[in-house]
Amino acid sequence: MGGHGGLNILPQKSWNVYGQKQQQKVQRDEEKAEAEESAALEATLQGLRDERSGVLHERASKRRRDEGLLKELPPTEHVNFFAAEEEELAKRLKAERELKPEEKPDDSARLGHGSGSGAAPWYAQKGSSFFNKQQGSDTALGDNLPARIRRK
Repeated sequence: MGGHGGLNILPQKSWNVYGQKQQQKVQRDEEKAEAEESAALEATLQGLRDERSGVLHERASKRRRDEGLLKELPPTEHVNFFAAEEEELAKRLKAERELKPEEKPDDSARLGHGSGSGAAPWYAQKGSSFFNKQQGSDTALGDNLPARIRRK
């Protein structure tokens, strides 16, 4: 009685989940559920298609009715909100083209490089130094520095 074997009666039971009959029943039920689900989904999609189609048909019929009204309206012209600015720009461009080359404004002044004429700054002059005295002044720029940095 108490050995390893014992009675093997599971294959004979109707509720055996490993039996071929039960596996076929489960497969059949899963296929049926999948078919029902796909049918419900298709019905929902068809309802949405019909609804969209109805909306489009309503728009088309409304558009056909309104086309008769639209044909009676006069055609509108393009609205240019910047006409005054475009005319002013055209005048400026024309005036700039008419200027002689020597009358044209210097771009270097506009870009912050000075007018291009006049004395160069102290650091660009030959032989000048921060510690040398400036023209027309008794002091050099370096005279305001602390004593330990100032040159003698």
